[in-house]
Amino acid sequence: MLKTKTTLELFRFTVVGILNTCIDLLIFILLLNWFSFPPIWAHLCAYMAGVGNSYIWNKRFTFRIKEEAIISNSFIYFSLFQLILLTLSTFILSILLLLGAPLYVAKGGAICIGLLLNFIGSKQLFRSVTPYNTPPLKGEDNDAC
Repeated sequence: MLKTKTTLELFRFTVVGILNTCIDLLIFILLLNWFSFPPIWAHLCAYMAGVGNSYIWNKRFTFRIKEEAIISNSFIYFSLFQLILLTLSTFILSILLLLGAPLYVAKGGAICIGLLLNFIGSKQLFRSVTPYNTPPLKGEDNDAC
C-alpha cells in the first residue's frame, strides 16, 4: 500500500505544483512586463509567492497534515528547504541564461528541476507529521508512511 499512497501523494503534489507554477509564472511575467523587474529579481519574488501557496496546499491536501501539528518546526524547516531550492533554481536560471537559453526556456528548466527536488524534500519533511483523521481514499493506507 505504500506504493499506492506515494502515487496518490505524487499526483496531489503535481496538482499543487501546477497551481504553484501558474502563480510563479503569472507573477514572473507581470513583474517582467509591467514593472520592468530584472529576470533574477522577478524570479525571486515569483518563487516566494509559490512557496507560500505550496506550504498551505501541500500540508492540507497533498500530505493531509493537521493544522496544529505543523505550526512551528515544520514551517521553519519547510522555509529553509525552500530557500535552498530557491538558491538552486536561481543558479540554474542564471547558468541557462548565461549559456544563451531563451528566458522562458531557462525559467522552465529551473521549474522542472525544482519540482522534482521539492517533491522528494517535502515528502520527507511532512512524513513525520500526523495525517488528518479522515478515512483513507480507496487504495490508500494512511498508516503506511
